[in-house]
Amino acid sequence: MRFIVKKQADSARRMFLTIIDAELKGRKLEEGKKMIDLTHRHYAGDEKNWEEIEKDIEKAYSIHFIGNESVKKGIKNKEKTASIQGVKHAMIIKG
Repeated sequence: MRFIVKKQADSARRMFLTIIDAELKGRKLEEGKKMIDLTHRHYAGDEKNWEEIEKDIEKAYSIHFIGNESVKKGIKNKEKTASIQGVKHAMIIKG
């Protein structure tokens, strides 16, 4: 399974990651008032496998997982996830 990974840093040099199931690239998810537009450049990143991502996850301050596989691999408490059109997403912030 491949994932799209977007890394960003703030002025305090904290890393923010967005990890998306690669199969969702370029899709727009809408359900009622909820929407995630994965066509937007904010979600553009590098395609990687999970093993390549794990080191970044350890260092990240904030991680947004979008997609059933990325949520399955990255989120331990599945009750804390949301979904749009059957696609799970979740965010964690490390203190």
